[in-house]
Amino acid sequence: PEHRAHTKEIERDLMQLEVVKQLQAETVPAPAPTSSGEDQTPTATKEGTPAPLVKKYTVSRPYAATPPGPHSLSAYTLRGPGKFAVPPLVFTTQDKRESVLILHVGDGLCGHEGVVHGGLLATVLDEALGRTVSRCIQWWITLFSPHIEEQYADLAFGDRQYRPPQALLNLPTNIGVTATLSLKYKKPTFANQFLVIRTELTEQRGRKAWVRGKVEDLDGQTLVEAE
Repeated sequence: PEHRAHTKEIERDLMQLEVVKQLQAETVPAPAPTSSGEDQTPTATKEGTPAPLVKKYTVSRPYAATPPGPHSLSAYTLRGPGKFAVPPLVFTTQDKRESVLILHVGDGLCGHEGVVHGGLLATVLDEALGRTVSRCIQWWITLFSPHIEEQYADLAFGDRQYRPPQALLNLPTNIGVTATLSLKYKKPTFANQFLVIRTELTEQRGRKAWVRGKVEDLDGQTLVEAE
């Protein structure tokens, strides 16, 4: 019961974050279909009136629908109170090339006391960057069992559907692995806080895709950079 109450407290705090409210409210001109069938983003309609505005981001709470097992780092070892207590809140642009993840890290994820382990941050960035490469393959997070629906039934962003990692669907086979991952640790990342992970697909050629990202705190300070 204590863990359940703490989890719900983190979830409610997540939904009240200013960055979450800003991302929810952000809009862009609605895309209009071209003769080729592809969308383009107009600044005005043919009649000269401003194009209608639509939400810039779609929102998801991705996780796998299968029960976690001890063979999985993300699904088993890293889930639960003091670790990843709640699912990340993921904002994805309509073209799937950018995403913003809001994630809470607990004090069970530390290397030095009170400081999140650098290897854990590398894992988070590796998974987040991979998500930005794919639109159709199951999103990395498998932290939560099917019973999460009961736990979050009264919360706004429960989502049991598979959500694809954005980057991999930009690849011809829809399958990809990390070839290289370069990290720059800029500042210590302290536990028991919300982190903002921003990712962007910068280039894709054939079987290769390049993605960059960074971890920020809620004040906008860059903690880790990755590509």
